[in-house]
Amino acid sequence: MDYYRKSIYSAFKRLEGAYAPNTIRSYYADVSHFVDWCDEKGVPAFPLADCVLVDFIEAHQFTLKYATVRRKLAAFRRINSLLGCAAAHSHRDAQPRPPLAGL
Repeated sequence: MDYYRKSIYSAFKRLEGAYAPNTIRSYYADVSHFVDWCDEKGVPAFPLADCVLVDFIEAHQFTLKYATVRRKLAAFRRINSLLGCAAAHSHRDAQPRPPLAGL
């Protein structure tokens, strides 16, 4: 996973000036969490795969708020693109759904 960390760090360096420092820190933390989670599961973090994103969302659906999951997905997609491994589609199948009222 060191390869991912070095590549991710370099991708985030390219975001400096284009995004607020707090956004970059937040995205970096989100992507680091995802890479660690993927490492634990034995799956590659990048390029993004819908099945991995769905598994990640399902694993965190009760521990993270909806807005947090959406922010994390935005970070994953941005880095995926910066790493040059953007998918042909936009991962619309791996969208979190808002929690159902009353559950």
